[in-house]
Amino acid sequence: TVSFLNDRLTVTPGLRYEDVDMDFRDNLSGNTEENNADELLPGLTVGYQASDDLFVFANSQRSLVPVQIAQTTRDGAVANETSWNHELGGRLHSCSPCFLEEETVTLRQDEAFPRPHSQWELGLGYTFLDTEQLSGDNEGNELPNAPTHKVSADATYSYQAWDTSLNWVYVSESYSDADNTEEETSNGSAGE
Repeated sequence: TVSFLNDRLTVTPGLRYEDVDMDFRDNLSGNTEENNADELLPGLTVGYQASDDLFVFANSQRSLVPVQIAQTTRDGAVANETSWNHELGGRLHSCSPCFLEEETVTLRQDEAFPRPHSQWELGLGYTFLDTEQLSGDNEGNELPNAPTHKVSADATYSYQAWDTSLNWVYVSESYSDADNTEEETSNGSAGE
């Protein structure tokens, strides 16, 4: 991280190397497959302390999504995916990160509420994801396994050395294949 303007402006370049080796075996047929992916993934984050209570940031990161097990059961070629993720966000002194991501558009605010009591901690999250395949046979379709909406809420109560939590998550429907097959197959490898 490099800092400017009396440490109010920070620039953090990054380079991550991912090496994923996976082996798949179908116990019914005995077929085996392997997937080996390695990528250099650059990123850049810029942050600015706008006031004592407000920190704003932007970042851009390259990410890797290797072929998933369910995809190997489908006929046809499948491949590892890379994408660019862009975020704009801010942190207020009274809440943790509030994100706005572009491309995989995410809007999330955690700990949006003040604590009702010092032993309670509450959280609320929302993610909006709008995807589209930009090329290939499925151009214009939604990306597989990418639900449009995700909502979460949690409450934690702490007493001495003990914590108890209650969590709730809602995830909207998504397609499990690049063809955006509506009706689910019997093995779950395709369908909404």
